[in-house]
Amino acid sequence: MKVDALTDGWQKKLPEAARSALAELADKGTITSANSEITLDAKTKSLAIVAPKGEVLTFLGAASGNVMRLTEGSRYQTVALLSLDNKPLGESRRILLLQLANLAGTKQKFSNDQHKLLESWGELPILLEKCQVNIELTLPEMKVEALKLDGSPNGTIPAEYQNGKLRFIANTASRPGGVMVYLLSR
Repeated sequence: MKVDALTDGWQKKLPEAARSALAELADKGTITSANSEITLDAKTKSLAIVAPKGEVLTFLGAASGNVMRLTEGSRYQTVALLSLDNKPLGESRRILLLQLANLAGTKQKFSNDQHKLLESWGELPILLEKCQVNIELTLPEMKVEALKLDGSPNGTIPAEYQNGKLRFIANTASRPGGVMVYLLSR
């Protein structure tokens, strides 16, 4: 359905379920998709996508899905857990975990502290913000390996498996050149 959101009364053209979701967003600051897999919380500036083959959480501090529980996040970040073999996360034998923090060019410049107006993209090298988060996954025991940005191995990450939970720390500064990607395999 095409809707022109710049015209008065555009919301009246939406189906009732959509109007109800928009009312909830205005009232509570949250909106959830019809299939309950995507939730946006405008007040906490968080996003949760929780589906059988992947989970994506954008948060500050802590967040959780069905498989992934994140605590003690040091910075605002996005963590994505994605099945690589097209199986649900609990059955997957290869899973990619991405930790996305701020990336910026050297000498990148904004007009103010809120970073709302970019004045200069900066130059190479690209800088990766230092951040970390405690990861707890309700998965079978798996090997956790850091990957370089070209996808090649960058060393095993210490992980602990106890009571059906795989735990480790994702830290963008844990290896030279930074780490943003982990391969979990069994």
